[in-house]
Amino acid sequence: MSGASGAIVRRCAWRLALFVGVVAAAACVEIATGPSGVASIRLLPAPRAIITGDDLRDSTGAVTRLGAVAFGDHGDTIKDAPFRFTALAITRDTTAASRVVPLVVDSVTGAVRALTVTSATRARLAVRLGDRLQVLDTITVVKRPTRLAREGTSGDSLQTMDFLCSDTGRAATPIAFPGENPPRPIGNALQLSVALTADSTATARAAVPGYYVRFDIVSPTNIPTTTFRGVARPAISIISDLNVDRPTNTDTTETSGIANAYLRVSPAGLGPPAFSNDFTVTVRASARTSPTDVVPSPVLFVVSLRRRTTSPGSGDALTGPGCGR
Repeated sequence: MSGASGAIVRRCAWRLALFVGVVAAAACVEIATGPSGVASIRLLPAPRAIITGDDLRDSTGAVTRLGAVAFGDHGDTIKDAPFRFTALAITRDTTAASRVVPLVVDSVTGAVRALTVTSATRARLAVRLGDRLQVLDTITVVKRPTRLAREGTSGDSLQTMDFLCSDTGRAATPIAFPGENPPRPIGNALQLSVALTADSTATARAAVPGYYVRFDIVSPTNIPTTTFRGVARPAISIISDLNVDRPTNTDTTETSGIANAYLRVSPAGLGPPAFSNDFTVTVRASARTSPTDVVPSPVLFVVSLRRRTTSPGSGDALTGPGCGR
């Protein structure tokens, strides 16, 4: 890599680091010169799915628009950069069918709407600044979701998890404790799964991929804040990825229409008298097609939590480190 190229990469990475607390990771594009003194641009994350014939919406069901951020040569943000937004076909094939773009994008405001009738189900969103073009992400045009249901569990909403006072952060795994049958899952993160589907003319319902599902903790309401790896966070939270382990209340469905989230417990913040040795947490999973329209029906997960030490048979469940002791 040449010295000039290395400098460009370093400047781009530095600007991304400055912005990491504001938006999720996205492409940063370095441009040697640009309008309004812009040296690089960053594209804001956009929803991965849009309903046929509808506007682009966020996880609350509210209409949202495409956005981007421009940086000057010293990493300062530049306001009112003259971005222009557009949608591109997925492929570059020369056939007419491959060139179909199923979206209408307002180039100035970034408003996006999906066509009601189209042969294409995917497109790429892009932003232009002067003669520079950067693809944002792929978006899928989906059927309107009509059902949200529990996935991978019985009809009973009650689940159990023993959490470890010595926080491991790993997913709950069934372990047999002496005198207990069946084995109880033990860990500090319990998977919660739902399936989002749409009506179909076929026998099986149609999966709705790339769509937002919210997982909200509805009880308890007195969740304290604790410090985890030097960062303040809720003692009970929702995470979407065990590897990232960052609190969030939103996940997007996979190609199968399934959304997976994890109930995450940080035991250092769960000591008495606020929490007893055994307590329950209720999580509501929901999807919206507008701020007032909820996909039938929201799913409730009631999770019974109990403190444990690091291994079966190791004594009092409250003798391990953490757990507010």
